[in-house]
Amino acid sequence: WETPPPLIAIENVPDIKKKGRKWLDAIAAMMSAYGYAWRESTHDCAELGGLGQRRRRFLGMARHMEQAPEFLYEPRKQRVRGCGSRAG
Repeated sequence: WETPPPLIAIENVPDIKKKGRKWLDAIAAMMSAYGYAWRESTHDCAELGGLGQRRRRFLGMARHMEQAPEFLYEPRKQRVRGCGSRAG
């Protein structure tokens, strides 16, 4: 790359942390070699977006340390909505 991307995101099911551990470790090592900080987390899309359906996801984030000196902040969790409820 002439200019590497400042952020790289990988989303998957949470089981990847167990079933794909070797793959994730290889990604973390490669990212480090290219000047990236690597972070793994899980989140529930219902809590982040105030949705009516729970959906747990794995999120791997790589941040190019020269271009993005600060890590991303996680949004505030919201109440999970019931079926048929309205926003507001």
